[in-house]
Formats: sequence, C-alpha cells, structure tokens
Amino acid sequence: MASLIINLEFPPGSTFEDKSTRAGRIWFRTLRTIMQHSGCLERNQWGRWLDSPDKVEVIINWLLLDEDKPFLEKYVYCQPPSRFLKDLCSILVEAPVFNRTTLAREPLESHTTEVLSFYFPLTTPMAVPCPISKRLGLMSNAGSVIIDGVGWSTVPIHRAVWAWVEEEVEHKGQMAKAFLVHTDWRNAEAETSFKFESGRDFTKFFRAPGTTLEGLQYGDTATYEGFLKHLSPLGHERHYVTFKRFWKDDLMREKGCGDCTIQ
Repeated sequence: MASLIINLEFPPGSTFEDKSTRAGRIWFRTLRTIMQHSGCLERNQWGRWLDSPDKVEVIINWLLLDEDKPFLEKYVYCQPPSRFLKDLCSILVEAPVFNRTTLAREPLESHTTEVLSFYFPLTTPMAVPCPISKRLGLMSNAGSVIIDGVGWSTVPIHRAVWAWVEEEVEHKGQMAKAFLVHTDWRNAEAETSFKFESGRDFTKFFRAPGTTLEGLQYGDTATYEGFLKHLSPLGHERHYVTFKRFWKDDLMREKGCGDCTIQ
C-alpha cells in the first residue's frame, strides 16, 4: 500500500467545501480527477491542520507506490502546466505540495493525528532501519503498529505509521530527505498528560527492546521536545490533523460540481 500526501493552503474564508461555489467545484473536480486513475483505493481521508485551519492535508491511498505516476505525470509535473494544476492553484495561496510515500495510512476518525516530519541530508541512505526508525524502535523504514495489546498500555496512542518520502523535499532553504511518522493519539487530553507529565523519560517509551538512542542521556530527553530534537540532524516539523474519511465511489457519484474530471 502507498499514499499520495497533498498539502494545500487555502485563503482565509475559502468556500472550497461548498460545491455551489467556484472553489468548491474546483476542489471536488480535483479529487475526482485524482481518483479516476487505476490503483486508487476506495478509502481516503483529508483534514484541516488544527493550528492552521486554512491548511489542508489530503491522503490518497494506492494499491502500489508507482500507480500514482500516471496522474502525476499527466497533471502535476507536465509542461506547460495542465488545466488541472492551473485551476487548483487559482483557489490556493500557493502551489500544492505532492509527496509520495509507502505510508500505510488507513482512514481513522475521531483521533488527533500528530504528523512529524524528520529531515536528513540527501546522502542519507533509505535503508532498513533508517536513523529515525531505529531510534524510535520502529525497526524498519516503513510500517505500522497498533499500540493496543503490544505492551505499550501506558502510552495513550492508538496507532503509529511511518515511511520515507520518496522525493527530495525542501526544508529551510535546502533540499533534504524526509521521514514521516503519523501518530494517532486517543485524544488531546491523553496526549497532553503523557507528554507533559513531570519527570518522564521518553526514551523508554519510544524504543523496542534491544534498541538504543546512541549518546543520549536522560537529561537530554526529559521533555518531549528535547527528545524530538535529538532524532534528526536537520531538525523536524510537526502539525496536527483530525482526518475525515471520504470514499471514492461516493465522490464519483456526487453531483453538482460540474464535469467529473479535469483534462
């Protein structure tokens, strides 16, 4: 399974969720155009960033990693720019960002998802395990774990998924490799309590038996932010999303948003 992750920023007050408006018609046609392609799975998701609600993250799931290439080559990476991309950019603050991953991201609602991006030099091999997965105890460069029932009962997390981004990404003015970790917390209150409880040593929660966090002492990781800062040489970024499911068949049957697809 693979995921195409799209990050977009709409202008304040955008009506893109209303199909009766121009922005809404373009938005729904955008999703339809993507999902008409072979290999796009039925269950997908999108959500607003909790701390920047004009920013939106969309996750389109595919059976295999390369099955999104026909869409990207025809509509996104083509020259001159496609009508699809021109229309989409006309309702956004800036051009959307498309990232391909093997993130096994099944739709999950009613959970707050912490989206962490860790950045590495371009020379970092996309090997197993990657530096982050080793330090977090994830033990591979892509995968997922359901926390309930695997011995982490004291951690208020429902599920974590992780993977490399296939493309190079820009971070603070330089190109880098990015490793994503999506963590579905059971609720915001449980997350806050866990992260900010006094004296917690995060290294013992975020590693599997037999793994180490090389060179780190308890004092370096006594806070959650302190722990994160030691995980990647080029730093990290974080935001939160409450994702909503949407279904391919339902969207393709929707009426009222103009032509089914954009050519």
